[in-house]
Amino acid sequence: MERTPNAFRDELPLRLFEAMLAVSRDEGPLEEDTPAARVTREFLANNWARARDGLLAKTRRIEVQPEMSAAPRVFHFAIHRPYKRKAADGSVELVPGPIFGTVFYRHDLFTCDDDVPTVAVALHDRATFHANFSRRYGLLCLGAVDELGGAGGGPIPLDRLLEHVYRIMSYANFRVTHPADPEAARYFATDPDALRGLEHVEPLY
Repeated sequence: MERTPNAFRDELPLRLFEAMLAVSRDEGPLEEDTPAARVTREFLANNWARARDGLLAKTRRIEVQPEMSAAPRVFHFAIHRPYKRKAADGSVELVPGPIFGTVFYRHDLFTCDDDVPTVAVALHDRATFHANFSRRYGLLCLGAVDELGGAGGGPIPLDRLLEHVYRIMSYANFRVTHPADPEAARYFATDPDALRGLEHVEPLY
């Protein structure tokens, strides 16, 4: 079936909804003694260790708290950056930060046979105003992330994901063609004061 402009526009929110469902499914299979479950647990354990001992040991701009597990799948983070939010009265306000959010990895990282992302990133402030953020679903659109994957096109490692999210939330990485929030995309593309207060971006380390 030919894709219409409206259908293409509506596909992004649907993809975010599918990602939300995928990461919230029961993680029972992770407890099974199967090759796939063992590989997944090993990835998740190494994933956290690599981020903790690498990126997070070098930067003060991002803080992460993993879930209580030897192979954590959920990570709560704080990014020390200002951001814009849409107030209840319709105005856009500058917030000093931090930006709080959560990373969710799917439990079926190596066995899923769909094209839904294996990781989702939620922001806690549902009023966050950013072209890549869906205020409807509370999820961040990560854009094209194929180059961020691990060896052999595997799941995105946490350290690379956090660096990517930091770039997005520095308002330097926009999904303008098919934004998650068209209103925010128009605002940042047309308002000369849109980036006021966001211009200075501290390096991660």
